[in-house]
Amino acid sequence: MRQSGPWEGQRHIGGGRALVRRSLYMSAVVLARMTQTTLGKFYARLRAAGKPAKVALTAVMRKLLLQMNRVLKELATQKKQTLQTT
Repeated sequence: MRQSGPWEGQRHIGGGRALVRRSLYMSAVVLARMTQTTLGKFYARLRAAGKPAKVALTAVMRKLLLQMNRVLKELATQKKQTLQTT
């Protein structure tokens, strides 16, 4: 992402793992269309606040990634506890 200094052009997402970024993007598109889900409501709220669609989708991608990391951490903790009790 290029944002330093007096840059005034359009911003782009770059860097990281392209496969993960593409997967998150497609998942975010699907979730944004599901208006009954938490992330769908989040997307709608951002759009209603005047955020561009890509910005709102990127925010959904980030929230989705954070939720996935939280689930993985909880699973790892449960597995560790299970191994300690046996």
